[in-house]
Amino acid sequence: MSEKLLELMSSYLELKFQHSKKALKNTSELKKIRRKIAKMKTIEVKND
Repeated sequence: MSEKLLELMSSYLELKFQHSKKALKNTSELKKIRRKIAKMKTIEVKND
């Protein structure tokens, strides 16, 4: 996996944790990052 993808996955997990603790103000960030991860994985599969 690319370094950028791992970084996005890490930040996604951190945001999910914050959301579960009710500390996340902007929940739309979860959706944005999840979609970025999906796009990167799709591109990675197409390139192989």
